[in-house]
Amino acid sequence: MEYNFRNYKLFCYDFDLKPSRYKNLMIFKEYCNGNYDVIFKPLDGACGLGIFHLRSFGGKMIVKGKEISMTDLTNVLANGKFLIQKFISNQHEGMKNLYPDACNTLRITVARYGDECKVMGVMCMLGAHGTDCSNWHFGGVSINVKDDGILDKYGYC
Repeated sequence: MEYNFRNYKLFCYDFDLKPSRYKNLMIFKEYCNGNYDVIFKPLDGACGLGIFHLRSFGGKMIVKGKEISMTDLTNVLANGKFLIQKFISNQHEGMKNLYPDACNTLRITVARYGDECKVMGVMCMLGAHGTDCSNWHFGGVSINVKDDGILDKYGYC
């Protein structure tokens, strides 16, 4: 497994505190000594459950606006496997204008027919109500994108 955190690659850790896996935690502690902005996603999660945003700067770690210790983080991570991704803070201005506090996304459903791939539908997923997640299950809004690229007048929440 490659531990190159600065090039935006995805990486995955098992943070179990068994001695055989303690190396992962030590590598992550070293990583947190820098200035980073990352998202943790549980590998066995669904519907956005267990996802959290960690900002690390000047030796401090911030989750949900509160400073946490390495012990606090270790306790959260101790029994799970997580995908860790760089937090996307520089989304397109048009998407940011729709809701600035989350990384708004387009979810594209594609089906393969023989050798062809066809777009079956596109949804614009937006955060809402103070959440930093664009997941529909956490109060986000889902809006259909019409074939001409224009959003429907109403969305679903």
